[in-house]
Amino acid sequence: MLYSGSATVTTSGTKVPLLSTPTKADWITIYPGTSNSGTIYVGGSNVSASSDIGAPIGAGDAFVCWPFGNSHGAYDLSLIYVDSTSSGDKVKFVYGRN
Repeated sequence: MLYSGSATVTTSGTKVPLLSTPTKADWITIYPGTSNSGTIYVGGSNVSASSDIGAPIGAGDAFVCWPFGNSHGAYDLSLIYVDSTSSGDKVKFVYGRN
């Protein structure tokens, strides 16, 4: 099945999870919102835009978590965080589960 969602970094420097409840995914693609003015950082619980920790993605970029062989639900969207250098920026994401 294919699913989608979004997350907004209300205040720059305050990380937010992609989803607030544990949600398993086999693969994920994360991309920045079209009206963002800053850079999004993707990572774990230590992601920080102000400290340059995480994978930066800007306009036209995407962050992809590829599937693992025969490992269903390898990713938990509540454990993947985003932060931004600008308040109000958002990410959109699509993910799949078998």
